[in-house]
Amino acid sequence: MADANSPAPPPSFSGWRSAIAVAFAFVLTAPAAVGGGMAMAPIAALGGLLGVPVRRLGGIIAEVWPVLVAFALFLIWAGITTSWSPTANSMQIWKLSGGLVTGAAFIAACAHTRGRAREVATWIGIACVLALAAMLMVEAFADMPINRFFNPTAETGALMRNPGKGASTLVILVWGVMGACVGGFAWQRAVWRVALVATAVLSLQFDMATNAVGFATGFVAFLFTYAAPRLGLIIASGCSAIWILVAPFVTPLILSNPAFVDRLPDSWRMRVLIWRNAEGLIHEKPVTGWGLDAARSLGSETGNLDGLRFNILPLHPHSM
Repeated sequence: MADANSPAPPPSFSGWRSAIAVAFAFVLTAPAAVGGGMAMAPIAALGGLLGVPVRRLGGIIAEVWPVLVAFALFLIWAGITTSWSPTANSMQIWKLSGGLVTGAAFIAACAHTRGRAREVATWIGIACVLALAAMLMVEAFADMPINRFFNPTAETGALMRNPGKGASTLVILVWGVMGACVGGFAWQRAVWRVALVATAVLSLQFDMATNAVGFATGFVAFLFTYAAPRLGLIIASGCSAIWILVAPFVTPLILSNPAFVDRLPDSWRMRVLIWRNAEGLIHEKPVTGWGLDAARSLGSETGNLDGLRFNILPLHPHSM
């Protein structure tokens, strides 16, 4: 037993390095997202590399090894498909691998924070999400002054994509704010309500209907998961996985009615044409696929919608 006169043990700094790295990543997230989000992946990677709990990696791996095995098998399969991809010398397998590894490191850093360190990192993250919402409100209702300052000669339609992608980031992050604040004190309840309403409003701005769809589905998933955490998580992830599997077969049925398609907004009709092209490619190679990064070679053709020409297979998904 320690002597009464012995010095007190030094304060524990366990988890603080991880918490600081995570908080640093969130601080950079708001301005990066408003500017179009191109820096989001490097920011998350940096936060993961700086905050990964090296000393606890063995225990973490022992806890989540089935997930890591699944990721490893996915990466191996993705690497194998490059052998028949029409895009030669693609760097995507290395980007994909780096993204998964550093993303897992960021998750480990988040999980390693505890006690006061976790509380500080959480509230810095929430403050940054609210700051992102505030900046996007300015962009939405004051003619994008932030983006115009950095891109004064950009065309309005093209420039609108930047805050639109920022709103996509907000639609993803708001559920963390909800999870941290729902059921808390009165001021915490005020925080999540402000965040939710702001995200709902911003999901309707910037001419990106995808954000509104994402907000609606995210809200439904949150309600399920809040009511039954384990079951809700299984339902949300399970429905996503099932839809990915059946989309190539179900979507053509949904889009088979010309009258329905003609009533869609132009951006959605464009996606219909993109999807019909992708659907044909999927049916040509339904098991092996065309190989990682194939879209870079297969998307050279252009489509035409009322005189507007566009890539018939963009690099980014435009998926259904």
